[in-house]
Amino acid sequence: DIRVTVKYSTARGYILAIPADLAGDIPDIFIQPVKAGRFINCSTQEVDSLNARAQDSIQDLLLLTHEHVQEVLDFAREKYDALASLSDAVALLDLCHSFADNVASSRLPWSRPV
Repeated sequence: DIRVTVKYSTARGYILAIPADLAGDIPDIFIQPVKAGRFINCSTQEVDSLNARAQDSIQDLLLLTHEHVQEVLDFAREKYDALASLSDAVALLDLCHSFADNVASSRLPWSRPV
């Protein structure tokens, strides 16, 4: 009976960790053994196959995400002129509101921006 824990490494993906004191009793199903501290990190054909499938899925998701982000950026670039004009109009409206608020709150018969 071997105690096996599953770990994840960015370099190797999912790996199986076996205590190093069981080094002589590792079955042949475990491949690519590497001693790391108190553990022996290894894999199996099935784990390697699942790692490869997971990496392929991640690459597909990254590609789809990139495509969608590019679509959003293209749409935003098409509408940039309108967005810039809207931003300028809102800024001017905010400035006018600030001046009007300053005049309305003034106790003097005249007002000037501070």
